[in-house]
Amino acid sequence: MKSIRLAIITLTLIAANTVSANSAEDFTALMDEVWEWQLAENPTFASQLGDRRYNDKWEDESLEAIERRHDQLRKFLRRVYAIAREELPAGDQLNHELFRRKLQESVDSQQFNGYLMPFSHRGGVQTLDEITNYLRLESLKDFEDWLVRLGSVDTVIAQTIDLAESGRKAGYMPAKILMSRIPNQIARQLVDDPADSPFLNAFTSMPDSISSADQERIRGLALDIVAKSVIPSYNTLEKYFSDTYLPACRESIGLSALPNGSAWYEHRARSFTTTRMAPDEIHRLGLTEVRRIRDEMQTVIDELEFVGSFQDFLVFLRTDPQFYFESPEDLYEAYLATSKRIDPELVHLFGI
Repeated sequence: MKSIRLAIITLTLIAANTVSANSAEDFTALMDEVWEWQLAENPTFASQLGDRRYNDKWEDESLEAIERRHDQLRKFLRRVYAIAREELPAGDQLNHELFRRKLQESVDSQQFNGYLMPFSHRGGVQTLDEITNYLRLESLKDFEDWLVRLGSVDTVIAQTIDLAESGRKAGYMPAKILMSRIPNQIARQLVDDPADSPFLNAFTSMPDSISSADQERIRGLALDIVAKSVIPSYNTLEKYFSDTYLPACRESIGLSALPNGSAWYEHRARSFTTTRMAPDEIHRLGLTEVRRIRDEMQTVIDELEFVGSFQDFLVFLRTDPQFYFESPEDLYEAYLATSKRIDPELVHLFGI
């Protein structure tokens, strides 16, 4: 009887280890698959990482492609949930939680249709030329790939206008105070002489490994594309943005003014704080912390017997010579000493 129980326990352990191994393999394979999918769907991101496989492509921002990506993310999320977290090795359990959370946030955000507001004052379609700051243009193939991208800037602009117009009709409009900065950014692309286009900066200096004949050919093709396709497309963008889009932008600034905006704001608050706290709770916590810190500062001021107001004390901290180093070497020495004092305390604050 004892041997039978032992055999059952042994078989159970073997089965459990097999499930754990299979779950770990499935999880690793899924993470790899999602990563490769992200690179394929975000060619410029892949290029910035040094992955040249998609160097001749932009992101497909058509409504059809966006919906296809949304559907794929939902499928990935279902597969993550199908992998039992508790069956994974200890290290992968945290990876599973972070991976699941990121996918869940992406899927949850789909309902808010943020893609219908494609313009950003911090860059975007109006500054596509700046991607070359992050590319490794070293070989003839690199420059030829960039030419292909250059030749499809018009498609990127057309897709952006389509998204913006769909958003305008559906009531998804950004704040005018932010969008008012974009016309000047677009204006950089509206040069009278195509040779002055910022898109041609990438061709100014080409490696000696590329023959003079190829350099001349590449530059000629680039100039032709800019003159016949890029600049006309930006003229179209400027007209749409200035005549149609900007006048329709909202005077309000909060997300609550948008369809389902309050829920969207709550989602963003959860995402940025990684808590389930409501925005009002977060705000109250912030006010409480400001008061606490202010009271602690006042305690220090009182201990120092400083004469003056709180604002006077702030000016004192910013201007008194005793709080500044006299040379870069002194600053560096103090930095090293502070780092050494901090090091042994870090292990008490950060487990991973």
